[in-house]
Amino acid sequence: MTIDEIKAISIKDYLGSMSIYPIKNYGYYGMYKSPFRNEHTPSFKVDYNQNL
Repeated sequence: MTIDEIKAISIKDYLGSMSIYPIKNYGYYGMYKSPFRNEHTPSFKVDYNQNL
């Protein structure tokens, strides 16, 4: 897989394929609970426009 192919994958779709879904959506970004620790309030921001 090349870097261009990786960049073409939506991070939102990738996280969804790993059963990680946003707690709140705000149009161009979503707030997720961290996949690395157990938390009650979402602190993991994913920008859908920048794919970050």
